[in-house]
Amino acid sequence: MIDDCLRRRITFGVVALREGNESEDNVVLEEVGTLAKIACIEPSLSGGFLLMVTGATRFGVKELHRDKSYLQATVDFIGEDDELLKPYLLEKVLATFENYIQMPLPELPKHPELLSYLIAATLEVRLSTQQKLLECTTSTQRIIDELHIMNFEEHLAEQEILQTRTDPKQFSAN
Repeated sequence: MIDDCLRRRITFGVVALREGNESEDNVVLEEVGTLAKIACIEPSLSGGFLLMVTGATRFGVKELHRDKSYLQATVDFIGEDDELLKPYLLEKVLATFENYIQMPLPELPKHPELLSYLIAATLEVRLSTQQKLLECTTSTQRIIDELHIMNFEEHLAEQEILQTRTDPKQFSAN
């Protein structure tokens, strides 16, 4: 597949597996995936490739095709909204994100779509949560969901700190 993409200078689709693996006939894929553009490629010692890709357009999977050694699909591209974030929401998400990654931020994109995908790529969450973020119908909804995730993780971290400070097992009797 990578050889085909490089030779033909095309993107490839990335879709999470819900059940099975891609070599099985009964594989179940998630319904939404994203195109991936190869940004950097290096051969690995195992004979494969180390890839760095950039996500592009989202798509919905309509039909799978199994006529090659890798899965292919007919897809419908999913447009992204161009709505503007309300200033208070932009301010809130930028402050929360800076606190989440615990370092000063460089200039971040103000465009909701780009900002939402940057944050999504940074969050350390399960694949199922990443999939839910990908499936959000608007960038604003994705950003609101990301805010909830970051706030929840901050709350958990605070609880862990408090528990550590008050847990008598943390102190030695000596």
